[in-house]
Amino acid sequence: MRLKIFFTQPVNLFLISMMILSCTMPVSTADDIELYFGRPQAGDVIMVGETFSLLANGASSGGTVSRVLFFANGALVGEAPNVAGETIVAEYRWTPEEPGQYTLQFSAQRGSEYHYSETIQVCVLPFQIAPGHPTDIYAHGYEGDCVIPTPAASSTPGDPATDTVSASPDPLTYVPLYYESCPDQTRVVNFKFYINDPGNEVVFASINMQMDPAFFGRISGETTLALTQIASAPPNTKQYAGSLDMHIYFSRSLTVPETGEGLSGNLTWRARAYNRSGEIVLEEGPFTIEVNPTTCDGILPATLTPTIVSTSEAQLTATPASALDCPPGTYYSDITNKCYQIAIPTATKKESNDNNDSGGGGNVINCSQFDSSNACIAAGCSYNYATKTCESP
Repeated sequence: MRLKIFFTQPVNLFLISMMILSCTMPVSTADDIELYFGRPQAGDVIMVGETFSLLANGASSGGTVSRVLFFANGALVGEAPNVAGETIVAEYRWTPEEPGQYTLQFSAQRGSEYHYSETIQVCVLPFQIAPGHPTDIYAHGYEGDCVIPTPAASSTPGDPATDTVSASPDPLTYVPLYYESCPDQTRVVNFKFYINDPGNEVVFASINMQMDPAFFGRISGETTLALTQIASAPPNTKQYAGSLDMHIYFSRSLTVPETGEGLSGNLTWRARAYNRSGEIVLEEGPFTIEVNPTTCDGILPATLTPTIVSTSEAQLTATPASALDCPPGTYYSDITNKCYQIAIPTATKKESNDNNDSGGGGNVINCSQFDSSNACIAAGCSYNYATKTCESP
């Protein structure tokens, strides 16, 4: 009796028919949809536990795509709405919990139609430079097996590097260190490193900082750089850039009794670049900067001037600019909102133990390839303004 009443109700019959129809409705592909990876790119190297962006881009000429699904190794990890109508822009933040090689794919949904992107592979590595300082890895161009590296034994800070040759100029460049000099306040130290033409050799870089005297203050924060590919500058080179924030705490009690002024100290830092096997392939520094925490007037630039010709951090623009306004061979400082030349300090490069090494004196730059003065100077060459040519220093 109850079944008869249930099936004779019009609303109930409609709901049942819709359930049956939805289970049997075919799902078709949409060939007019273009879908590709904005981020990451094939071969990217990421750290396990790091949250990073899965960005889908594309276009749909046959109507609006409502959402995009994100897959890792065939499993759905998340979805995001398309925010751009017939242009596809959808982003999902994903955190891989296990190391290994992952196959990623997107799927655009338009009503009952769908379209899958091509697949790419990324490598997720577990790596730590030091306890408590996880490594942020986001390097492009990884090829071959997804190998879990072993950290190389680091040398005692301050000791000269062994088995090295001089790189002229070295591919590792930097943006100046900035700190706010004000007693007993948190100082944010921002590093930006540029690595030219690393190929597949360099996957991340680390920063080691020390205070002298040790009781002058303390340092906390990340010690490794996340590397991402940026536009080529100077021309004919690839560049990878990364930045990190460190906090410096000065001690207010460190004052000179006679004057009440703050006690000065030194910040010493060095940079190391590692390959995916955990070996140091580039080493820069140590550089030392005197820090005097006696003034609270704004943010003071501490420029790390290298000891080679034509690589000072010369200011190029006196008025605030955006990153798009900076000329080739320069970087944009988020702190000062100005464009600066890229400095190329002296550094050391680890020499391979291969017997096939010719024993040359490091990398040689063909200065004549650079057309602009900015690119010429940034590469460590000498620009002749009379002849408008780039020459070897």
